[in-house]
Amino acid sequence: MRQGRAERACGRRPAHAAGRRSDRGRDRLSAKHLPGRIGRWFAWPSRTHWLKSLPVFLGGGGLLAAAAWTTGLTQWDPQPLTLATLGIIALLFFVPSLLEEMLFRGALHPAPDAPHRPLRILVAAALFVLWHPLQVWSGIGPDWSALFVTPAFLACATIAALTLGLLREISGSLWPPVLFHWAMVAAWKLLLGGPF
Repeated sequence: MRQGRAERACGRRPAHAAGRRSDRGRDRLSAKHLPGRIGRWFAWPSRTHWLKSLPVFLGGGGLLAAAAWTTGLTQWDPQPLTLATLGIIALLFFVPSLLEEMLFRGALHPAPDAPHRPLRILVAAALFVLWHPLQVWSGIGPDWSALFVTPAFLACATIAALTLGLLREISGSLWPPVLFHWAMVAAWKLLLGGPF
């Protein structure tokens, strides 16, 4: 037993455990079960990282709300809470929030040891902003996507992109940006007159 503990302390598996797998945690899904970099994207942030993200979440949300309100992009128009609106809230978590964040704050976000990190984060933010007019120009956007090329929307998308990139950088995880994106889009559509 002592030899096993010593080997474990050095980071090696004890000889008697070679070839055996531990059943502990086998039924739990965690980021360590996902391959490489994708697993790191979905690592749950520590409490400290959540707390460090909170001022950015609230500040970015406040700045975004102020910009949207003053440019006329939003107005107070709450939708009734029905089964259909609950379904929309759930759907918005996946599209656009999770999918867009996997691309722009996951795949395009630089690794911790990457050179020119600030520049690469800004490039990912710029691509996020440009993604919206591209939907209009290519015809793949929703019926109301002409809104994506207005100066008011582009200004708000820029604020959102910078906030999302900063949340990813501070937390080291996709979860804070995904939750911010989800809250932003859900509030816009369900409370602030955003189109469906």
